[in-house]
Amino acid sequence: MDRLFYFISFIVFSNIALGYEDFQFLLEK
Repeated sequence: MDRLFYFISFIVFSNIALGYEDFQFLLEK
């Protein structure tokens, strides 16, 4: 159960990080 929780958290965190980078890229333009 713990491994599944960490795996999901990692995916969610990665998606947020990528989305934040895309947002910053749009602001720079």
